[in-house]
Amino acid sequence: MQGPAYLPTSLTTLVLAVCMAINVALIWQDYNFAQAVQSHAGTRRTPYPGELAIEHEPVILVSYKDGKYKLDADDEWASMFPRGLSLERTTNTSRTASPHKTLRIPSLYNQLWCLNTLRQIHMTPGWANDGCRDRQVHTCLNLLRQGALCTGDTALEPPVDRNHSPYKVPGYQVEHVCRDWAKVRAVTEAMLNSQHHR
Repeated sequence: MQGPAYLPTSLTTLVLAVCMAINVALIWQDYNFAQAVQSHAGTRRTPYPGELAIEHEPVILVSYKDGKYKLDADDEWASMFPRGLSLERTTNTSRTASPHKTLRIPSLYNQLWCLNTLRQIHMTPGWANDGCRDRQVHTCLNLLRQGALCTGDTALEPPVDRNHSPYKVPGYQVEHVCRDWAKVRAVTEAMLNSQHHR
């Protein structure tokens, strides 16, 4: 009876060395990945020039149907804007006007202004024959389209049902990861307050 066949010692050592090297490389790769995730999670992104300086900690919004913000609810729509913000368009006739001295607000409020404007125009009979309102509609739809593309909400939800079935409501009961709009509003109100007291 013959015993088990063994690999030569040098070949066994070589196989063990290669296995250990692969194992060490995989452990090192996992360590580097974990470090990268930790450093990214703890990093606060510096705002770009022209962006509101605020920490963007995500909040969860579960969308649902409520009775607010109906077509005729002017006060509720007005309540979404920060105190001190007037979105009335003014014309600056000064030839020395600098774009750096122009009031800048988060795009969120221009988008809400557009939604509110579209709501008001919808409630006005005959708006389609008004050239000024037609331009407003086009401008607002363009701004909202670009805002939706920029935000790029990746929450998964059922598609829009064109038959308006009561059983499929797109967007309701879906979790969305958002910027904290209460923080955006607070920082905007503080910014507006400081500009009014200059």
